[in-house]
Amino acid sequence: MKHLIKNHFVILLLLLLVALQAGTASLAAARSAPYSFDSVWFYRDGTRVVPEISSRWLTVVFEPRYLSDADDIASDGDAGAAFIRKKARAMIQSHNLLDDYLYDPNIAEDACFFRMRDGLKPEDASRLINQLNRDATVKYVHPTLVLDSKTFAFFNAFEMEWKTGTPQAERESLLRASHAVPDEEAEKENRYLVDVAAIPFFKAVNLLSQDIRVLRAAPYLVEIKPSIRARMSLFMSGGNIGDS
Repeated sequence: MKHLIKNHFVILLLLLLVALQAGTASLAAARSAPYSFDSVWFYRDGTRVVPEISSRWLTVVFEPRYLSDADDIASDGDAGAAFIRKKARAMIQSHNLLDDYLYDPNIAEDACFFRMRDGLKPEDASRLINQLNRDATVKYVHPTLVLDSKTFAFFNAFEMEWKTGTPQAERESLLRASHAVPDEEAEKENRYLVDVAAIPFFKAVNLLSQDIRVLRAAPYLVEIKPSIRARMSLFMSGGNIGDS
């Protein structure tokens, strides 16, 4: 009888471990949908644009709840920024493919830009992105883009205009299929957000831009052009945003 109870306990323990591993894997997968660098392209003024993928910089966006929890504990309201800087330093120590970081709240309050080491191949960067995405504090990781010798970050926002006369029901149906929603906090009504846990960002944008009911859809790009204070910090560490 004791032997049967022991075996039953072992089986339950194994099932629990399997469930925990599956849950952890599902959580990691939910942070960012898989994508390949070949899928990074978009339309601009009716022309297909295939940007160069930067071999030097990555964008890491952190989960808002960790930033808000930090601000709730602190009284000065800057705890979220302190959390990101501390986390960035820890990431560099634990990932030998990372060389330095740039955090500038004037560009993005919830994101940090990481410089990768020289000589990385695309498969190295892809593997690094997957590793960073497993961090519980990370919402998603994106590569950066090089256009006209300037480095740009993309997040989960894009701008879109519907063709005149498109029924509201059709708009909502197309947005659901693309896992996109209107950005309620945007000043302009034509700004939308992609659920990058459900679909790769550029796949969603291009699904919409190629639909006959859409006049145009283009990613919201932000040039990584640090403020004077951030420029000084980056210069002291030997970095240059313009490096691709």
